[in-house]
Formats: sequence, structure tokens, C-alpha cells
Amino acid sequence: LTRGFPNLFFVRAFSAGDPHKNEKATEDPFKTIFVGRLSFFVDENVLRREFEKYGKVKDVKMVFDSEGRPRGYAFIEYEDENGAKEAYHHADGRRILDKHVVVDVERGRTVKEWRPRSMGGGKGRGRFARPKKGERELGHVQWVE
Repeated sequence: LTRGFPNLFFVRAFSAGDPHKNEKATEDPFKTIFVGRLSFFVDENVLRREFEKYGKVKDVKMVFDSEGRPRGYAFIEYEDENGAKEAYHHADGRRILDKHVVVDVERGRTVKEWRPRSMGGGKGRGRFARPKKGERELGHVQWVE
């Protein structure tokens, strides 16, 4: 079940629900970063070692599916907000076990009405909000040609 990583803290990924009510989430969302596109061979110790460069890491929560397989992302909580800010500004795009990772702030509990990409949300407009063929967008207004 642990796939060779006996000390991992299992966080069951939720498909729907309120992230404010997730009892397995980190304590302070403003001291937490999201790390995505992780190799499936990354464990908590590797993440802790890579992200201690930016500040004192308080907790690492890797996310697994219901069968114990890694989902490819984790949440890292720092002792203070400065560590999270440093990691957010400097760790995005770093290589960890031969994969470029994505680092972002935790948005589930800090941005009102935010939804994960799997539920139609995420950062930016997404591919479904692009103008249709024959339309062009100027600022926030779409013009039909």
C-alpha cells in the first residue's frame, strides 16, 4: 500500500467537497504551497530536502488515490510565510527527479470560489473560455467578425 515509502502521510484526494472542511489539510493555508507534476518516485524526504532551501518546512502532505498510488502533487507547509513566498518565487520550474515541477500558492482555502482544474476551475481562463472560431477577443469584450 505504501509502495516502498513507509513514512508517508496519506492524504486521500477528494473529488468534490469543501477544502475548508478537510481535516487532513495543512494548518495555515497562507504558509502552504502546492507542488505539482511530481515524479511518482518522489517521497516526503525528497520534497523536504528540496524545499528546506527556502525556509523551515513544518509539514509535507503528499496526495494519494484511494488505492495508495501517488497523484503527483503535494502540499508543503512552512513555519512562516516568508519560506512559502521564497519557494513560490524561486522553486517553480525546478527539476526534482528529472521532472520540472509546478509551484503555486494554495488556492483552495485562500481564493474565494476557486475550484481545481479537474472540476472546471484552476488558474486562468482555460481552454473552454477561448474565443470560438470567427471571434476575436479585445480586452474583456468578445467581438464577432
